[in-house]
Amino acid sequence: MKLAAARTNLNEFDKTWVLPQDYDTENDPDEIINSIEKLNNWKDEKTAFLIQYDWFEALKDYLSENATRPGSIDQRPLVSDDNTLLSGLEEMIDYSIVSPKLWASLVSEFGLIGPALERNVLSIGSPSQREPFLDVYPPHFQLTILLNEDTQSASMYSAFPIRDGTLEAQMFRFSEASTVQEMEETVSDLLKLERGKFRLWYANQNYPIPPTISLDEFLKLGFMTLLSDDMNSMSLYELNIDRGLLVVELLCADGIWPTNLVLPKQTTSEGLVGIGGLYNLGNTCYMNSAIQCMFHTRELTGYFITNEYEKDVNYTNPLGMNGKVALSYASLVKQMNQQKPGSAIAPSSFKRIIGEFNTSFLGFSQQDSQEFIAFFLDGLHEDLNRVRKKPYVERPDLFEDNQQKVEQVANQCWEAYKKRNDSIVVSLFQGMYKSTLKCQQCQQISIVFDPFMYLTLPLPCEKRWKKCLTFMPDTPNQKPVALTLELDMDASISDMKNEVITKLSEMSIYVDTLLSCDIYWGKVHRIHYDHQKIRKAISKSDNIVLYGQKCCGDIVYAPVISASARDDICGAYQYRDAFGMPLQIQLPIGWVKQETIRESIISAYYATTGVGVGNNDFSILAYQSLKSNNAWEKTAETEVQKLTVLDEELVHVDAGTVFVAEWDEALKDKCFARGKMWIYGQQQPSTTETVTLNDCMREFSKPEKLSAKDAWYCPNCKDFRPATKTMEIWKLPKILVIHLNRFSCRKSWRRGKRNDLVTFPIEGLKLSEGSQNEWSTGTKDSFRPETCTKKYNLYAVDNHYGYMSSGHYTAFAKDFVSKKFYHFDDASQQLITEDDLVSPAAYVLFYELTE
Repeated sequence: MKLAAARTNLNEFDKTWVLPQDYDTENDPDEIINSIEKLNNWKDEKTAFLIQYDWFEALKDYLSENATRPGSIDQRPLVSDDNTLLSGLEEMIDYSIVSPKLWASLVSEFGLIGPALERNVLSIGSPSQREPFLDVYPPHFQLTILLNEDTQSASMYSAFPIRDGTLEAQMFRFSEASTVQEMEETVSDLLKLERGKFRLWYANQNYPIPPTISLDEFLKLGFMTLLSDDMNSMSLYELNIDRGLLVVELLCADGIWPTNLVLPKQTTSEGLVGIGGLYNLGNTCYMNSAIQCMFHTRELTGYFITNEYEKDVNYTNPLGMNGKVALSYASLVKQMNQQKPGSAIAPSSFKRIIGEFNTSFLGFSQQDSQEFIAFFLDGLHEDLNRVRKKPYVERPDLFEDNQQKVEQVANQCWEAYKKRNDSIVVSLFQGMYKSTLKCQQCQQISIVFDPFMYLTLPLPCEKRWKKCLTFMPDTPNQKPVALTLELDMDASISDMKNEVITKLSEMSIYVDTLLSCDIYWGKVHRIHYDHQKIRKAISKSDNIVLYGQKCCGDIVYAPVISASARDDICGAYQYRDAFGMPLQIQLPIGWVKQETIRESIISAYYATTGVGVGNNDFSILAYQSLKSNNAWEKTAETEVQKLTVLDEELVHVDAGTVFVAEWDEALKDKCFARGKMWIYGQQQPSTTETVTLNDCMREFSKPEKLSAKDAWYCPNCKDFRPATKTMEIWKLPKILVIHLNRFSCRKSWRRGKRNDLVTFPIEGLKLSEGSQNEWSTGTKDSFRPETCTKKYNLYAVDNHYGYMSSGHYTAFAKDFVSKKFYHFDDASQQLITEDDLVSPAAYVLFYELTE
């Protein structure tokens, strides 16, 4: 869709709307209700309207509940005095979106105060996955001309408005779907300039700025983005450009751009100097950590900084992304390379491009960083694939393990692959597997060679289940007890509880029953039940607390959540941040004095943390679960529920009662200064096991018995047979990416994440190619004598902290200049030592081949 720019005064963006003359003013209420129920109908239209949210909600109440009829549609809360849309408005908070037909019906029925806010319906995404969206804030810009000796002619200024003999700013409005090429065409037509004789710079600046500026004034504008030719096909939405300043730079008569004489050049990879952070755009730490690791891949970043990529961009590859991933990443790399230490930029445009072609990354939910790396590298390869027309190739068959033939077929497979795939990604990141299938019936083998971009290594499976956990006593005069358990992998939660009861009895601590809970962010994340298997119910990273309780029908063990309230927000709910571990207090069922409850909580604090808490240090709130008689299952609801402040002398307590001890943030920090380990939920000692990279490689290379559903068709038996599969590394890449598969175990089903400490060398990782792979820092061991052992040094680590479905990603990466490692945590950067690199959080390792 080509959308021409509109030269306009910004005050005319939203004019008073007039009902069409041919509109039928007889409205059917049922039709209006039906239109409201089909609220997303606007997505099929060319335009849609913004309608004030509170008024629209009042209308729905009126139609469904016989509430008071709303007055005229009042759009004034959405606009400024000059009827332009206020900035920062959000759907479902400030406005709703309705179709043109529904808008006309509502205006006819109720009337209108203020402007009609009509916007274009656009779409983003790949051709097969187009997603409609409303162009709520059409990008608008001020145009200014960079003066030089060749721009003194008055002809180009005829397009600028003149008032009192002075040139005034020229304003443009585009659509978010407009491309850079369309912007250039508009400027070319307006200023009567030949394409190729000018270029555009963009700055996210607040106008007004004079219609013309000097070179010195240009340099004072701050960070400028050159809208280069490789961005021509990209939309303003994809570039995350919504408003600001467009500077027109004209080519001098001698063929030189004026800014080239004053701006610093970066023509060699020696210019790699960037060390800055990336803003979190909303659960995008998975992307930020991956980008930092990729950016610190020296040879890849140098390829983009020196503009070597420009000749390789493949705009026509049907497997690619129209070159957009490569172009967007090139722009991001150049921005990162200009960063100053301590600064940060927002990778918004890059995220939008990735989201266009993989909707998993379109929103703001947490994603897997390794999956992002895999998708990015694959997309980058296809966008930079130098092969414009891929020839047909056949994979040769190999059914014998003959040394000479294996070598020959391996070379044929790699050459065949290279005929269809030739890019910087292949040159740097891709190696080749050797996969051997063996029939269990007749011992026939089949050898296949496949390329790989990263090496996924499983962690060895344990034979015993080990876990450190915390026991919380049922009486306030006893302190929590840390316990270490070791059980069979097939043990149940009931077996675990019995083992804990036995250990406690040896300490002269006696309980009737135990409540096993997984504690996360100060609340009960999950309750465990006796029949569950521990290997499925509890992961390595789970924070397990067992609450001791006695069997007594007239008392309850009420949970107490410690929390600090956030700032007030609109609505019925007050959000709270829980901390520490839930306490339990023993209370009689029925009416209980508030004083008794407070004393019980104070005693529990002292027993758990050793901190003496005063009567007035916290407020007590209560939540009564109506859906369950087990309050422990409902502690998570206390974050968002509207709680009752205990201001009565007597409080009714039953099995569904949850208490919240609400703290002022400053007072919390003061009271628990000596108990910060408790505040941040680090009560338990580490339970990680040490595994070496060698262990993971051996696990990877073990023959695997294929399941019945994966039976192999044996060419000798002429039937499907059970078989074994053995994976080996045949060819190693320059950049070795190792994915430690912490979220699965090859030989048994496993829920959650494993936090084992996998030790890996920082320098001198040696691996030989061939069928006798060996990871070590020692001598080579290869059955192919002509192949030397390759040595790698670590330069980046992608870390994951927390649970499988949540958590946080950061990156360790080596600076190009200082050769020192930094910790990149979204926008922050911190110098670290090599001792910090090996940790249980290591998830994806990046090694580079040494010279």
